[in-house]
Formats: sequence, structure tokens, C-alpha cells
Amino acid sequence: MIIAMPNKKTTMTCVKQSGFRFDTPKEQEAPAEVYRFPCPLYNYRYPSFKLIDKTKQADGRYKKVYRKAPKTPCERLLESPDISDECKDELRRRKVLVNPVEFNSQLNEAVEKLANKQG
Repeated sequence: MIIAMPNKKTTMTCVKQSGFRFDTPKEQEAPAEVYRFPCPLYNYRYPSFKLIDKTKQADGRYKKVYRKAPKTPCERLLESPDISDECKDELRRRKVLVNPVEFNSQLNEAVEKLANKQG
């Protein structure tokens, strides 16, 4: 089974939430149930700040500048003029289907099952 992840941040979040690392294709089948829950939540429901600029200061530290208001990746796509209206309608339809409370409870159950298999 191939697990498609939209970006590196989401992938790392999924690995951190499951608490396990799987290297072979057979091992990757086990967390597939866990991986399917956080990605829609992070893409449709959990807002995050977008990094605008990162500059290195004289003392070696970095100064990061973020946008003022946090937005979900879905909201950023809906605001983009480069996305067609059909795609925006599909994003809106999918966003309505994501229930954060239900997904969180299903995620916790899947992680519990995975932990029982590993333990």
C-alpha cells in the first residue's frame, strides 16, 4: 500500500503521532490506518502560520517572519487565483466531510491498535 503524504511536515507529524518507524513495505501496511487521520486534519482544520522570511542575524541566530493570521493549507489554496473553480469546489466539499472530533477519536483508536500489535 502506498501512503501519499502532502508534505514533509505532515509526514513527520504522522510518524510522531504513531510513535513508530516502519521501513519495509509490509511494515508500512500496519500504520496505514493511523496515517489516514492526521493528514486531513492538518490540511483542512488545523491552521498554521506561514513563514514569509528567514534571515540570519550577525550573532548567528535566525529571525523568522510569519504572516499575521494563521490559515489552513486548504484556506490558502481557496484564496489562490491559480486554482480553478472546480478544484476549489472539490476542496470545499472535502473540507465539510472532515469532522475533527470524529477523526481524533478514530486516530486514537488506530494508534492504540498499532501499539498493541507492536507491544
